[in-house]
Amino acid sequence: MTAIADDPVLRVVSNMPHLGKAELPGWRVEHQYVDATRPFVAALRMVKAAPRGGTIVVHASARKLIVVCLLGCLLPWQQWHLISVDLYLTRPAGPIGRTAAWCKRLLLRRVNTFIVYFKDLSGYARWYGVTEHRTRYVPFKVNSWRYIEDQPRTSDGHYVFTGGRSHRDLRTFCSAMRLVGYPGVILYYDDETMRQGGSAFDLCWVPPNVQAIRHDARADSWVEFMRGAKVVVLPTFPGVISAPCIGTYLDAMALEKGVVVSESPATRQLISDQALVVPAGDPISLADAIRRVWTDDGLRIKLAGRGRQYAAALGDESRLLHNILEVAGSTAHSTSEQDGKTGSSLLSRRQPSGHSLKHR
Repeated sequence: MTAIADDPVLRVVSNMPHLGKAELPGWRVEHQYVDATRPFVAALRMVKAAPRGGTIVVHASARKLIVVCLLGCLLPWQQWHLISVDLYLTRPAGPIGRTAAWCKRLLLRRVNTFIVYFKDLSGYARWYGVTEHRTRYVPFKVNSWRYIEDQPRTSDGHYVFTGGRSHRDLRTFCSAMRLVGYPGVILYYDDETMRQGGSAFDLCWVPPNVQAIRHDARADSWVEFMRGAKVVVLPTFPGVISAPCIGTYLDAMALEKGVVVSESPATRQLISDQALVVPAGDPISLADAIRRVWTDDGLRIKLAGRGRQYAAALGDESRLLHNILEVAGSTAHSTSEQDGKTGSSLLSRRQPSGHSLKHR
């Protein structure tokens, strides 16, 4: 849909390269992409580029977001709206970790809206003050949709698959696979990538029936490994407060695979009958779930069908980007209305019609 000349302008600065490709009915979107790896440099460029009354969107980088918040506190005359997308936070450990979390909590007050891909915010609220009144839930996307959408799919396969790097409990997976004895495949990354994702992996854990393969991080090969699986297993550590593995289980569901996943914020209030959800860190329960999906063709086919329907309804990146712009427009509109009540309105905007996020 083409923007109309008299539509209000939504000026957005972000570290999301494709956000400018999305459209938002009722607005003319002007997007500026800021490309910088170092958090301070990226944050400084975003703040410098943001116009008065504009919107800064920080995606998937806690460090960049914290620096933008700090600059916002140091430059209180800078009147822009700040939106966080997919903020990754961890449960603090020890006195130093709790002190750091308290400092982040203070700085994160500068954020107007947090866009999150999960609904259980109890950990975020407890440790960082990220509560429901400042968050908008937006469903995540199928990362590999373009490799999956029009390709053959089947719930059959030849092995049990696991992979990924975010809080993966691969030791529990290996213990469960030792119990069931089925052929398995682990895709893992280099030590630094696994460490950054809060995971650890040691080849000495791998039983004889499981093959461990260091992955090349290519999306097409990732899909092909998953396509050959009979069961996809996503074991995560107990006690995580973020939502690991949503992207991975959506890929698996889009491929019509039977999925077994550990309970976490990635499953609570999101997954019902689309997968088998098991207690985190319990190899016996995990082994039992793997055995059920592997041996019960009827169960596996039902899970695969429900999962495919769920994943297909969420779609790809274009839907997600549109939802992010919806939130940006809503945030700018509501913030401007609040400012207008005090006689200092930054912008005059109308609310986009016909787009509610309540049922997204």
